[in-house]
Amino acid sequence: SYLLVSTHDCTERSVNKIKALRGVIWDANELGQSIGLPANQPQYGLIAQEVQAQFPDLVFPLPEQISGYEELLGVDYSRISPILVEAIKDLDNKITAIENQLGS
Repeated sequence: SYLLVSTHDCTERSVNKIKALRGVIWDANELGQSIGLPANQPQYGLIAQEVQAQFPDLVFPLPEQISGYEELLGVDYSRISPILVEAIKDLDNKITAIENQLGS
C-alpha cells in the first residue's frame, strides 16, 4: 500500500539507462547446466553485468558459485518493471510533443 512507503521518482535518465541494456535469448552451456540451469531450453533475459552498471540494486550474487570463475550474478526482474513503465511514459511524452510540433 502507498500508505506504508515513501516514493522516489525513477524517471530520471531511465530511457538512457534502459538503452544501455541488451535483451538476449540464451541457452545454458555446460557450466550453466552444472549449477542447475535448464538445458536445451531458450531463456530470455538481460546481461546481469550491464544491469549492474545502470541499476546496481537490481543485481545479486547467485547462491551457486563456481570456484575459479568471476562472481555469478542474477537480475531481480520483478523490480525492473517500474523503471520500464516510466521509460515508456517518458518516450510517449516525447512522441506526443513531436506530434504536436508537426501538427502546428
